[in-house]
Amino acid sequence: TVPVMCCDVINRGLAYGDGKIFLNQADTTLVALDAETGKIVWSDKRDDPRVGATNTGVAHVFKDKIVVGISGGEFGVRG
Repeated sequence: TVPVMCCDVINRGLAYGDGKIFLNQADTTLVALDAETGKIVWSDKRDDPRVGATNTGVAHVFKDKIVVGISGGEFGVRG
């Protein structure tokens, strides 16, 4: 993932909602952790770094929805 990241290896933070902490990883995997135990509740791989897709943005929680973006527009990634 690191070789295709355009703007440094960073993470813009975590989000919290419904007893879970949400981590948006550089390889485009969104991970939900139990806020009390730290154990993974679920994860979702949203794109493929091999085609230039990465992510450095924070997930945003709105009621029962999670909104996340995708990076890689400089490589033609659209998502």
